[in-house]
Amino acid sequence: MPDYRRARVKGGTFFFTVVSYRRRPILCDKGIRAAIRQAVYVVRNERPFDIDAWVLLPDHLHCVWTLPPNDADFSMRWAMIKKYVTKTAHGARSAPYDSRPSAVGCVSRTGTNDARSAPYDSRPGVVGCVSRTVTNGARSAPNKPQSKIRRHEGFLWQRRFWEHTVRDNKDLKRCLDYVHWNPVKHGHVSRVADWPFSTFHRYVRQGVYGPDWGGSVAIDDRGFGE
Repeated sequence: MPDYRRARVKGGTFFFTVVSYRRRPILCDKGIRAAIRQAVYVVRNERPFDIDAWVLLPDHLHCVWTLPPNDADFSMRWAMIKKYVTKTAHGARSAPYDSRPSAVGCVSRTGTNDARSAPYDSRPGVVGCVSRTVTNGARSAPNKPQSKIRRHEGFLWQRRFWEHTVRDNKDLKRCLDYVHWNPVKHGHVSRVADWPFSTFHRYVRQGVYGPDWGGSVAIDDRGFGE
């Protein structure tokens, strides 16, 4: 079998799909959301990248990143984020999935507010814990693959991720639209604006999207790794 090889474009813009282990609907749990947000903050300070778009759903996430010039190592960044979230969430105590609408804020590379954001939910003090079903599964799930042990992936994340190199501005718009429309596609909400864990709200404030965008828009959903 040939080795799997990813496209490497230094300073490029990339679309990603990252999935929870066995598609468990855990990523919107309050504690895991907080762990993901903190992981992104930590990793961006060590290995900077811009977040052009982000949406978090219960069993997967989509995002668009732009890497710095002369840097194409998105795989290391994802490995660091996954490891950090797994380590932070493991052993945490219970907190329910919080679907309240929230402002979509951002954390810059230096830790201050910036237009190119941390992924979602910037409310002060948003911390929490994963549910017992998550941590118990991580502790007691049988036959844990040795590859997951070596990579410190635990039982939060599916192995690997799907990526697409953004080719031009038209392709970028297609990717951004898909990211923000995804909660409607999967039936979580009927309006894009009703999903809180998304950079859509930032784009509305910037005037890129109208608040009612997505209701009657035909979205090309081919080739996004789902």
